[in-house]
Amino acid sequence: MKLHGTLALLLVTLAATGCSSGTSAVSYPGSFIQKMEVAPLPGLKPSALGTSRLPAINASLTVDKKALLDQGFLYGADLQHSSYFEKSMDFYNQSMAIGHIPARFRISGQELQLVSDNRRLYPSDMNHPERVLTRFQILNQTETALVISAGDSRAFLAEIFEGTHAETNGGHTSSDGKPPRDHWVRSLDEEAAKQGLLLQETSIVSDSGYVGEFMESIIPDSWLAPGKQFQKFRMDPENPVGADSGPANRFRLLAGESTRAGEAKLAFAQHFDISQTPTNPSGNIDWYVTPNIPEEFIGAVQDAVEGWNRYFRSYKGIQRDVLRFKGRLPQGVKLGDPRYNVIHWDSRTVAGAAYETQASDPATGKQSHSLIYLPAAWFQIGKAYWNSGKYSDPRPGPNLAAPQPRIGKVACRRDLEIDSLLDQTAAMSVDEIRAFALELLRGTLFHELGHALGLGHNFKGSLAFDPSKPKAEQIFSSSIMDYNHYEVERQAFKAASGSEGPLLEYDRQALSAIYNAGADLEGAPVLPACADQEADTELGGVDPLCARYDVQKDPTLAVASALARIQQAKIPGQVTLAEAIGRVPDHILTQPRLAKISTEKEFLAALQAVNTATQGVLRHYYSGGHSGLAATVRSSLKSLLMMREGVLPEGYDARAMRDRAFEGMKTLISTTTVSEAALDAVIDSLRKSLTLLAGTPYLQKLPADQAKQAVEVAVALAQQSLGQFQAVDLAKVRAKILGALARHPGVPYSL
Repeated sequence: MKLHGTLALLLVTLAATGCSSGTSAVSYPGSFIQKMEVAPLPGLKPSALGTSRLPAINASLTVDKKALLDQGFLYGADLQHSSYFEKSMDFYNQSMAIGHIPARFRISGQELQLVSDNRRLYPSDMNHPERVLTRFQILNQTETALVISAGDSRAFLAEIFEGTHAETNGGHTSSDGKPPRDHWVRSLDEEAAKQGLLLQETSIVSDSGYVGEFMESIIPDSWLAPGKQFQKFRMDPENPVGADSGPANRFRLLAGESTRAGEAKLAFAQHFDISQTPTNPSGNIDWYVTPNIPEEFIGAVQDAVEGWNRYFRSYKGIQRDVLRFKGRLPQGVKLGDPRYNVIHWDSRTVAGAAYETQASDPATGKQSHSLIYLPAAWFQIGKAYWNSGKYSDPRPGPNLAAPQPRIGKVACRRDLEIDSLLDQTAAMSVDEIRAFALELLRGTLFHELGHALGLGHNFKGSLAFDPSKPKAEQIFSSSIMDYNHYEVERQAFKAASGSEGPLLEYDRQALSAIYNAGADLEGAPVLPACADQEADTELGGVDPLCARYDVQKDPTLAVASALARIQQAKIPGQVTLAEAIGRVPDHILTQPRLAKISTEKEFLAALQAVNTATQGVLRHYYSGGHSGLAATVRSSLKSLLMMREGVLPEGYDARAMRDRAFEGMKTLISTTTVSEAALDAVIDSLRKSLTLLAGTPYLQKLPADQAKQAVEVAVALAQQSLGQFQAVDLAKVRAKILGALARHPGVPYSL
């Protein structure tokens, strides 16, 4: 690929303060970068696709030839932002820490090239074709130094960018490998250069027209060298079970890049190094949040970060706070800087997921940094549900197949569906609604931080939940890394604010294995575990206990409980559907609200609020909530499939599990109307609502015939609301269940 122009001085838009006029030239002792110069290019305008508010600049770097050519480097390219909208998850792909590639520099004519070391990717000692990652034009050179332009990585960045969304296009890129339409460099980081790191912000426009903004990093591999306490955990990338030896082998860890050792495939578990090293003298894991986060959410973010310290404080030989929340990112620091772990706050109030990604050295698994994408939707959806009795729309279904970028991968995309309280119509103040929403935000971030620490999912954590036990003895899960129900997941923290909470046993053991050589595992029981690959596999049958969003030690027991709540069978400690509907009038028609209803508009608004809340309750018990009938049936459908030999532990009855799952499925598929108990409760709720409304200033002043008409309007609105739920919501549930039944062509049903 030829560079444009004789000098190939790339146009860049400078984000560093104070460099938009004049020339900046700084010397960096101890760095392979000896000098960096940036200056405006008079008469030239920045690209129309670039950041128009910043001037175009000319950039050159003076580098130490020996220091450059005689050591290994790691190349990274984190996606910062993009214009690619992923419809299934309702967000723009961004904030992806994509990883590090071992590489070396070489001089080729008038180019300095950064070339990947691909020996790790091939089984042959001869066949390992190299790849040029970045090209620098040599502007001048002496025996000891090179003067080079900024880097040109457009071809490789285009591949990475397409890889972040190839999965949603059926596994194929939309541009068929064509080069990008345009590219430009946005900044060079002078402060990073002083530490021997080359950080460059680059943008591309793919052939399909999407804009991707990247933080490129070139760092000496010694910068990421492990300290004395760091342990490498070798893993089989095709086997979800943990490390191949040592105390970590029974846990589900996050594997880094898949590499080769001869014919064998291997990877190393990704995790931080808490040793005291030259690049991290404190041995801490520091976290920042992007500056755009509103002040009201800072406390919840801090609690989620520091909540993990409860484990480190309990470990022999560590017994200190390891994670530190440092507040907002310092001015001038950009997403993708490998020196910073960043929670990227997005102001979007409608989005489909939060997710975490990390970058590590493929030769060790030592992690440089993590990025967590956290949209405001996690706060808004909790607030909206409590205010209106329904989910925020649109509410996409779960998309559990994360995209596979060119290097690295998204560890988790936790879909934004909410499970509210079973007695969710109990009166809540504005402050209580806000507190619940903040707890939901905190719990979600707590889960994603678990991934950053190296923990994979454990979808058997929920088997620890036994609601038949006394409440004081119940634990909602053995792991925050399950997809737990959000209401019970509040138990991960002792209070609505603060970082303290219980030590969930699976997480306690797994973190000890990763960070403390398993010193805290003596006598600890081996707990059940399974991750994404195990949840999705159907080879030789299924494991019905390995499922996302299930609940209880036996997921089919939750189906029986959901049916009982709908059919008015009283379960100690639980609220039936009829009871929940009966609470709606008191929840919505409070005395202060009733006293203000003096017009027809206010009267109709109050009726609509009652109907909306009633629909919310019906959705929760039938079609929406994670503990509702539809959700528990979907998570229990595996019990109807052929099970793998010996997969059920002692004490589980496969036939009884199938009976419960089948009964729930049959009920949902055949249901076109709500249960008689629910219908009676809706009628009673309407009567109670009308009784409360009869005392309002509006109805008090109406003549008898008009008051009668108002009552008829109320009845018609209630019928319309109930009819809509039965015609729309229940039909959708039937379609989803029937669709789910057809998704297992390779595994027979045991019906």
